[in-house]
Amino acid sequence: MSKPRLPYTLCEISRHGKTVWYFRKGKGRRSRLNGKPGSAEFLKSYQAALANADIPQRRTRAKPGTLAWLFEGYKASAEFKALAPSTRRVRANILDTIAQKENEDGVPAGRFPLTAITKKVIRRGRDDRAEKPEAANSYVKTLRAVFKWAKDVAGSIDHNPAADVPLIKTGSKGWQPWTDAEIEQYQTHWPLGTKERLAFDLLLFTGLRRSDVVRLGRQHIRDGMIVIDTLKTGETAYIDIVSELDESIAAGPIGDLVFLVTEFGKPYSGDGFGNWFRRKVRETGIVGKSPHGVRKAAASNMANAGATEHGLMAVFGWETGRQAQHYTRSANRQKIAREQSAGLARKGNTNAPHLSPNRPAPSKKTK
Repeated sequence: MSKPRLPYTLCEISRHGKTVWYFRKGKGRRSRLNGKPGSAEFLKSYQAALANADIPQRRTRAKPGTLAWLFEGYKASAEFKALAPSTRRVRANILDTIAQKENEDGVPAGRFPLTAITKKVIRRGRDDRAEKPEAANSYVKTLRAVFKWAKDVAGSIDHNPAADVPLIKTGSKGWQPWTDAEIEQYQTHWPLGTKERLAFDLLLFTGLRRSDVVRLGRQHIRDGMIVIDTLKTGETAYIDIVSELDESIAAGPIGDLVFLVTEFGKPYSGDGFGNWFRRKVRETGIVGKSPHGVRKAAASNMANAGATEHGLMAVFGWETGRQAQHYTRSANRQKIAREQSAGLARKGNTNAPHLSPNRPAPSKKTK
């Protein structure tokens, strides 16, 4: 019968298959234990860790030139503080996890010198997270941003080792845009005068993210136009209020400070609204669609109606034209395809006889 594990001990398997033991009491500092469990060396290491567990840890600044020092500088920068709160929270968690991760010798990565962080090292970190591709890609994107800041703003390094580390292809196209049939199905199920319909129309006819929709109120309406600083990028979105949206807002119900409020009359959080909206979508029988999918449908509709890249950027609050180009390219391809298909049908092209219904079928040749 095996001996019971000592309190506050943790066992982990390194990526090299080595068994490593640690001591951690509550949310205190984790320290590595030496030797094998039951040995004199292990017990001595354990007693030392236990004695120090309740001693308050003095927060010290990271050593200059190390990875932790770089992370601290980035999190204190104006560029980091300008990010949306949710983005700051996610990036900070990723950076803290990276800095605390220990190698086989128990040395946290935060102590590594910046000169040791190469493209190969970052790629290995990405591969260690490959079982969760989205987490692996978030790891790479975060390090790209940090090292870009270090190179272009802080001048701490002369190159970005994460810049050329490719992301893992997930095969996912992201949130799927709503189809016209799904939009009609939702609006039929939730008629004007319901909060569910108002929420959907605000998403569809403004194209705003859920984090901005929950902040939207009459104070953002100026001369028949919505003007709001988007939370994620800080860019100002300018949105003309179409008649359908005006009618939906008039039908309500709306809150005092914001249009959408909870059953307690309080504004939604972005996550809270997202969860509520997905429940209402499921009640209509529509599966797998999100608030962001409504935003993508709005962008597609605008692009298909002939909106320019700059027009999409103004409405959706995008900082660059890269995202707008995705929708304009798709709209242009559809337009070209329709024009070419019509041309083929008019000419009765033998390579596409199915496009010309009045063209007689080719006669069969007899030998």
